[in-house]
Parts: sequence; C-alpha cells; structure tokens
Amino acid sequence: MISLLLYLAGQVSSADLQEAIRQQQNGNAAAAIPVYERFLQERPNVVAIRSNLGAAYATAGRYADAQKQYETALAAGASDPRIRMNLGLALYKQNLIVEAAEQFEKVYAAQPANTQAVTLLADCYLMMGQPKKVITLLGAYKSGDLAQNYMLGVALLRDGQYAKGQALVDQVLRAGESPEALYLLATTQIASEDNRNALATIERALGQAPDFKGLNSIYGQAKLRDGNPEAARAAFEKELEANPLDFDANLYLGGLYRLEKDYEKAALYLRRARQLRPTSLAVRYQLANLDAGEGRTEEARSALEQIVREDPDWVEPHITLATLYYRLKRSADGDRMTARVKALQAKVQAKELKQK
Repeated sequence: MISLLLYLAGQVSSADLQEAIRQQQNGNAAAAIPVYERFLQERPNVVAIRSNLGAAYATAGRYADAQKQYETALAAGASDPRIRMNLGLALYKQNLIVEAAEQFEKVYAAQPANTQAVTLLADCYLMMGQPKKVITLLGAYKSGDLAQNYMLGVALLRDGQYAKGQALVDQVLRAGESPEALYLLATTQIASEDNRNALATIERALGQAPDFKGLNSIYGQAKLRDGNPEAARAAFEKELEANPLDFDANLYLGGLYRLEKDYEKAALYLRRARQLRPTSLAVRYQLANLDAGEGRTEEARSALEQIVREDPDWVEPHITLATLYYRLKRSADGDRMTARVKALQAKVQAKELKQK
C-alpha cells in the first residue's frame, strides 16, 4: 500500500503527501491524518489515500472514522480484500460483531486461505452464539493453529459434542498450560460438574492472563455454583469491562440484579443478552421473571407458557408459572402446573439414581 501511495504522491507532486506517508510509516498517524484529509477534499476518488486515511484513523483509535473511510472506498468500487478486511477490523473493534462477521465472510469467500479472516470470523460466530458455524468453518479449515483449535474446542463443547471437544482440549493442553488450554479444561470440568477443579483451573489461568476473553465469565459461573454470588458479580463485571458482548456475563449479571430486585440494572443486562441471542430460552425466562417482579403478570404468564411449550422438561419455568397462576387466582391451572412440576422432579430424581 505504501509503495503505491509513494507513486501517487509523485504523480501529484505533493511534498506534503510524501511527508504524511513517511510519518505514517514511522508510526505517527496523528501527523498524517490532516494531510490525508486535505488531499481527499481535492481528490476524493483516490482510493489508496482514502484507505491509508482509514488505517491512520484506526491506529489513532478512531474506529468509527476508519469505518467510514473503508466503506467509502468500497462504495467507489475498490476490490482490494485488504480494504474489506480493515473494514471488518474497524467494526470488530467497535463491538459491531454481526456487521464485522459479514465483512470477514466476504474476505473468506475471496481468500479462503486468509488465516486472519478465518480466525476473526470464528471468534465473531462464537460471540454471536453460533457454535455450529464455528464447527463448520474450522472443521473444514483444519489449520492446526492453536487459537483455532481453541475456538473449535469451545464450539464443540457449547454444541454438546463433549468427546470431540475433549479431543481438542487434549491437543491444546499438549501445547502447554496456555490460557486457551486452561479455559478449555475448565469448561470441560464445569460441563462434568467438577466445579472444585474448575475453580482451581480458572484461577491458574487468571494468574497468567487476567484479561483473557471469557475467562472471568466462566469464573463467575463457577463462583455462582460455589455459592458465592458477590465474587460471581465481580467476575462478570470485570468480564464486561473488556468484553461488553459476553453473553453469559450479561445473562448471569442480569439474573443476579433481578434477584436483588434492582430491576433497572437487571433490565440493562438482560436486554443486552437478548440482543445477542434473541431466541435464547434462558434470556426469555429471566425476562419473564423480570416482568413478574415488576408487576407485568400477564406478559410474564404469556412468556412462561411459551417457554414451557418449547422446553417441556425444564423444571424451573414450570415452578414459576405455577406460582404465577396462583397469583392470578387461576387455581386450577396452578394445580395442573404443580402436578407437572412434581412429575418432572420425580423424573429427574429417577435419572440421578440410575446414574449412581
């Protein structure tokens, strides 16, 4: 890109432009920005300069401004996949994950061997709660890259494919006690209800990389299972400081605030979780409880009835719905739902006895 810009600079005989390019090469994007801006006022169709301005904005942390430059360059007919890749990165840095994924998908379609595009696209799919897409993408790619193996392992575990996920965990673990390896190990320990060892694993990982994406989120979940909601809250809040789109942190933090009857904060986190995964039954259940807590009983009843239709074996929504029926003085419905709860609980107990 820079060599092309030097050529263009020579063509227009702009000493200022050449100096801006030199400054950018030396890491001084702030000095280059005003020169590029003035140049584009006179020659708005020079895509190479516009792309370079986008890069300068991104270096300065002005990702929204960078996004506009890359979008303008693409609208003008630019076909360089690097521009689209940079647009995806600018969107990704703004936590516009769905929009970033769309750009990375286009880069991947044009350049299937682009490792950066594949890795970032897989990460977007994970954040969007689409593990099957991660499995399809990385299962076909098969690079053996540690980061990709880690993401594929997470996706397999979230998809309930524990044996395959464990195989990836073992591969990552053989590479050493990296944060990725420990995250995967802790996830499998939580899935197998080995919370004590999960906590120890996560604490080892936090000692190495306290800001590793997702680590504080699963730490909060493990702390909840350990009966320590205050430590869980702190972990979820720390996760969201660096990663505001973590679904689980938003969901659990919203649930904690709901239990404390801080409905305003609960709504903030639960609605963000719903934006991330609109069809999630867990989110819809929490929001139904929020409606009930704030007196919107009919809205809560309707939502809970839909949830129990979609998941007839989930005990908790049946319990909540039974309570709500009695509150609405619908005793017959309350009795019917209570009988259903007892049947479900007996089924769970029988399954647990069989496993023992």
